[in-house]
Amino acid sequence: FIVLGVLMSESYQARRSAAIGDNVGLYDESNLLRIVLECSDLAIEKGEELQVSDFNHLDLLHYQGLGSLEEFLDQNVQEDSVVVDLGAGVGGSSRFIAAKYNCQVTAIELQENLLRVGKALNLFQSLHQKISYQKGDITKLSEQENVKYHSQFDVAISQLVFLHIRNKKELFTSIYSVLKDGGKLYVEDFFRFDGEEFGEQEYDVLEEDISVPKDTLMTKSEYISMVESCGFIVEEWDDKTDEWTHFVWDRYESFLESCNSNSKLGWFYQQMTYLYHRQESEEFYAQHPNVMERLRSVHQFEPHKRSQVLGGVHYLLKKKTQ
Repeated sequence: FIVLGVLMSESYQARRSAAIGDNVGLYDESNLLRIVLECSDLAIEKGEELQVSDFNHLDLLHYQGLGSLEEFLDQNVQEDSVVVDLGAGVGGSSRFIAAKYNCQVTAIELQENLLRVGKALNLFQSLHQKISYQKGDITKLSEQENVKYHSQFDVAISQLVFLHIRNKKELFTSIYSVLKDGGKLYVEDFFRFDGEEFGEQEYDVLEEDISVPKDTLMTKSEYISMVESCGFIVEEWDDKTDEWTHFVWDRYESFLESCNSNSKLGWFYQQMTYLYHRQESEEFYAQHPNVMERLRSVHQFEPHKRSQVLGGVHYLLKKKTQ
């Protein structure tokens, strides 16, 4: 059994290497270049009729797009609001907020290449006066060097960023420092279901392909306890696991119908279907034949063999009044 396990592991690593080479990610240099060029072409083609939504298939890669976020923003953001986008990436959400609510947005991003692309897309949309892109580490905002941000923001948002950060307490202490009293924080993130543990291969996928540090995903109760200890009130916790499972399987099935599966992007999509995998209905799996074929080939996947360990959530926090 040990020998068989080693051979299966080596075979899996060989398939991974063939598909993606030495690195993986939605934001490798070739994909960023594609985003800039396609957005540039759209800006030229549409001219004054260009809309922020015209870029959304390129600059919004969050699950289910803007739906849940927009509901929150409609209730909490006005023209005089000051908003911060934490881990803004190439800025799709920042542009949506600035355009729809005509408010000031600070987009904080650590990676220089994403920041540069975001600034270019802001120029294409004539939103560079509304959005201030800043290079920064969102876990260090409470430090003296970032005093300009302290108690400055009415609203903070972050989508699928916190899962990459190891020290969550440092992160939430940092965010607490930049919100005004009563300020709101909207987050989309991963969590781990109570009583469940990831298998070895799931840990590998999370760490190697999704960039989630090992042993950092908390259960709902652990998560809530931690944010409360940092001075927040949990106003909403909305489990999105089922919806995200449908989303990632539909996305990958469509991708396989139209694209080469041996690509970095395709491998990422595949790994997300491996992590979000549990549905009771056999019809669900029958509706995704190409995904099933790939998962069986790469992961020896069969429905219902593993528990669903990874959860998805959007939640809303409020900073306690001093």
